[in-house]
Amino acid sequence: MKYGKRVKASAMRKVLPPESRSVPEVAREMAVSEQTIYNWKRMAEFLCHRNRL
Repeated sequence: MKYGKRVKASAMRKVLPPESRSVPEVAREMAVSEQTIYNWKRMAEFLCHRNRL
């Protein structure tokens, strides 16, 4: 299933600081698989790190 930018952004706001909620909790709340959220989180962290270089 393909998710829109708004869904991804909402999930990232919940799992990244300052909220830092658990991926399983957010996955249940949003009805998105944990693996999908982990993938989005990994990509967001990579892009954030890359922008700092």
